[in-house]
Amino acid sequence: MITEGKKMSDINYNTGNNNTGNNNTGNNNTGNNNTGCYNTGRYNAGDYNTGSCNAGDYNTGNNNTGDNNAGNWNSSSSVSGYFNTESLKTI
Repeated sequence: MITEGKKMSDINYNTGNNNTGNNNTGNNNTGNNNTGCYNTGRYNAGDYNTGSCNAGDYNTGNNNTGDNNAGNWNSSSSVSGYFNTESLKTI
C-alpha cells in the first residue's frame, strides 16, 4: 500500500504595523526677563539712595520633549506554509 497526497504550500507573511508614534518638541518659552526699576534717588548732602534695582522674573518656561514612542512593531503572522494532504488515495 502506498499513500499519495497532494502538497500545497501557502505562505502568508505580513509585516504588520510600523508606527513611529508622536514626536513633539513641546513648548520652549523663555519667560519674562524684566530688569525692573533703577532709581538713583536723591543726592543731597545727607541722603544717597540708589533706589530699587530688581532683576525681575527670569523663567525659562517649559521645555518638554513630548512623546517619542516607537509605536507598534508587530511582525504579524509568519507562517512558513501549510502541508495539506488532499485526496488521499491508496494504491
